[in-house]
Amino acid sequence: MITISPIGNKMQIDYYFQNAGLKADYNSGCVEARLSDKVIGYCLYNLYDKGITIFRIIPENDVLLADGILRSTLYVAAQRCAMDARYEGADVEILLEKLDFILDKSNRTIDIDKLFRGCSCNV
Repeated sequence: MITISPIGNKMQIDYYFQNAGLKADYNSGCVEARLSDKVIGYCLYNLYDKGITIFRIIPENDVLLADGILRSTLYVAAQRCAMDARYEGADVEILLEKLDFILDKSNRTIDIDKLFRGCSCNV
């Protein structure tokens, strides 16, 4: 069974960010997908009072798994009333386009309301 959940260990979050060539800070977080004991995907983000910025979603080639990881990450933000969702990076943008989650490409905003609607992935 696949489980997708946020990581609570700050050292583990820092490790993911470092491996991605990013710098983690106090607001950094990671949602991890596991199949038994094996990590099969993750999402790196910063969560603020009113919003979330997504930096990386892995895997990029498994759109359905990436959709589940993204939705789990956006759910973490929604639980904290952080409804301003944004993204950074060309790889994330390409994946969000496939998943049909981009609200405004020029402002790099994510349609977080799509979290509450079904999948319409452009696979």
